[in-house]
Amino acid sequence: MGVGQKKKLAKHYTEQMDVVRTEEIEQQSTLGTKDIESRLTLDCERTDITVTLTVGRKVRLLDLKEECVEVFISGRKVGIVSSTGSAILREKHGISLRKGRSFGAIIIDVSEFTESFTVSVG
Repeated sequence: MGVGQKKKLAKHYTEQMDVVRTEEIEQQSTLGTKDIESRLTLDCERTDITVTLTVGRKVRLLDLKEECVEVFISGRKVGIVSSTGSAILREKHGISLRKGRSFGAIIIDVSEFTESFTVSVG
C-alpha cells in the first residue's frame, strides 16, 4: 500500500468519524433520554452522640432561626446542618418560608471516625 492510498484511507476514516460525532451531538442526549435526578445533600454535625444514626433513617430539618438549621429525629435534636448547608436551605430553597419551617430528609452516610453525617433532601 502506497503513501497516497494511506492518506486517502486516513481522510476517509476521519470523514466517517466526523459524521458519527455529528450524529451523536445532534441526538437528544448522548447519555440517554432519562432525566438526571439531582438531590440536595448536606453535611451535618452530631450534637447528641447517644442517638444511633443509621443510613436510610428519616430526619426532619428544622429552621429555628438559630445560626444553623437543626436536625431532629422523633422530636429529639440530634445534630445541626453545616453553616454552608443552612445558608443554602434558607436562601435557595426557602426553608424559612415553608409551613413549619422544615424539610424532610434521609440520612445517606454516617462517619465512623468523626461526629458527622450526611443527609439527602428531596
